[in-house]
Amino acid sequence: MYENMEEKKNFIRKLSYSENDTKESSYTSQIDLPENMTIGIEIECIGNKTKFLKENQSELFSGWKLKEDKSILPENKDEEGIEIVSDPFLTGSNKMTTEKIRKIGAILSEFNQYTNDTCGGHIHIGADYLTNVDAWKNLLEIWGNTERILYIIGNEKGSIPREKAFKFASPISKELERMLNLGAVILEDEKDLDGFKHEIGKLYMYRDKSINFENLITGEKNTIEFRLPNGTINPDVWIENINLFGGIVQAAQQLSEIQSKLESERTEEEQEKLDCFNNIVNNDLDEKDQLEQLLKIVISEKRRYIYKQRYVENSELINENIGIKTKMENKI
Repeated sequence: MYENMEEKKNFIRKLSYSENDTKESSYTSQIDLPENMTIGIEIECIGNKTKFLKENQSELFSGWKLKEDKSILPENKDEEGIEIVSDPFLTGSNKMTTEKIRKIGAILSEFNQYTNDTCGGHIHIGADYLTNVDAWKNLLEIWGNTERILYIIGNEKGSIPREKAFKFASPISKELERMLNLGAVILEDEKDLDGFKHEIGKLYMYRDKSINFENLITGEKNTIEFRLPNGTINPDVWIENINLFGGIVQAAQQLSEIQSKLESERTEEEQEKLDCFNNIVNNDLDEKDQLEQLLKIVISEKRRYIYKQRYVENSELINENIGIKTKMENKI
């Protein structure tokens, strides 16, 4: 494939990034997050053209990095697992970030890259987006109370959590509840915030949790890593997952700002969002109603149907898979 140098150059030229190449209106999905929120993704995939991709990564991937990952296990001897990492983080306009992800997806598809059960779809969101102690509390409350739903809607429609997710992206809601009840994590006011980040980072420093706070203490990246999605090279799925997990971080911060206001100062929309959050935390809802409340605070109204469809179809598939269903019931 592409042994002729001119063919290779033509292919690379065709996929070269240009803001004018793609009409925004043609997108199936678009990133819908604040432009001051930093985003990072790690695309784990497998194929037999890894050598070509590595040799031409500066032309093909335009600043992204290719890394070896021993946990990605190919299905054939002539294949190799690789990880394509957005480095530096994706920032700027949502249109530009969306197009960059679409370009990477097009390249990987062209080279017949694929994913299997050993591939994850990890998303990093900049931790500095959360600016106060209540925002961090809100993040933990949302995650701890909706983790089972997130395992269902955190993957594209028609799929279930991979078996290895419960090893390399294991649920934390039970452990988190236990730690908070025991007082292992103290988060009362602003003076506790730095200590909290350090403690939560230590408790989750092993990169095998559904939500990983290791980077808060290592200094390598100041990010919150969401690890539960399955691997994929489908750019629409990546964009939908970025909107979901980035939307959770955004909601945690927005809620903290609403909570700081007197009730008389809140708009009707703000009070509704806070009511949805309180309904989730009080845990008096059945799962479908809880999903509705979650989507109201996390996802824009025009995009909620994506995750509702995921929930309906993926729930049915999970119920048919006794192994995955049992793991979810035991661990979450």
